[in-house]
Amino acid sequence: MNYKALFTDFDGTLFANGKISDTNIQALNAARAAGKLVVFCSGRSWRSLAYYENLLGFDNPGTYGVAFNGGVAYAYTENGHEVLYRHTLETATAHEIIGKVKALALPSVKIFTYGENDDMFVEDGTKDAAPFSESRQIPITFVKDFSEVTGGIAKVVLFGENNELKKVAAQLADKHESVSSAAYLLEFLPPNVNKGTGLSFLAEHLNIQLSEMIAMGDEANDIPMIKKAGLGIAVANAIPPAKEAADIILTESCHEDAVSVVIHKYLL
Repeated sequence: MNYKALFTDFDGTLFANGKISDTNIQALNAARAAGKLVVFCSGRSWRSLAYYENLLGFDNPGTYGVAFNGGVAYAYTENGHEVLYRHTLETATAHEIIGKVKALALPSVKIFTYGENDDMFVEDGTKDAAPFSESRQIPITFVKDFSEVTGGIAKVVLFGENNELKKVAAQLADKHESVSSAAYLLEFLPPNVNKGTGLSFLAEHLNIQLSEMIAMGDEANDIPMIKKAGLGIAVANAIPPAKEAADIILTESCHEDAVSVVIHKYLL
C-alpha cells in the first residue's frame, strides 16, 4: 500500500524522555522530503505543539496539525498559523463539570482549563501548576475562580492520581464523557470530538483517502484515530485497549524510536 500520510500522537509515541530523538527527527524530515504528509495529532494545545513545530521546521506552508484531541485542526500558510476548525465546550457545561469535580473533593486532583484562544487557566493556589505549564511550553493565567473564564472552553483537564481520576470518570460518566491521555490526566472534551474526527477532517480537506493514512499512538485518546486510519499502529508501550484497536503492534516503544521505524517500514 502506498501510504500518503502519517498521523502520530505526541507524548508517549513521538515524544519520550523529554524530547524528540535525533533518529525520529531524521525520519520525519525524510518523510517530508519524500512528499509524505506528517501530522502531529495531540491532546496538547496548538500553542504547545507550535513550540516543537517551530523547532523542527514544521511551521512552514503545507504543514498541518491537530490539537486538543481533535478539538482544533490547523494549517501553516504564507500568512502563518490558520485555524481550519475549532470545537469548544459550552461555558455552562465546562463549569458544571468543574463544579462536580470540586464537590468530590479528591485530594490529588487539580483542575486546568483552556480558553477558546488556547490560554491555560488554573485557580490561585493550585499546586503543581508551574511544572505542568512548563511541560506544555505555554504560560498559565491564574484566576480567583473558573467563573472568570468565559467564552468557549477548549477542554477541562484533571491532573492527579490515577485511582482518583477513575473515580471522577465513573461519577460523571452518566452525563459527561471523558478520555484519558495519560495515567495522570483525564480530559473532558466537546461532544463528538476525538482524534479520529481530526484525522477524518484533514483527509477530506486534503483529498486523501483514509485507507492511505497511518495513525499511531499509545493511549486511550489515540484509539479513535488508530481505528479510523487505513493502518492503525500501537507502540510497544501502548495501553492494552490501544493495542487491541490496532492493526499492528510494534515491538519498539516510544523510547526506541518507534516513529522512525514506522516511517521507514510503511511510509518511505
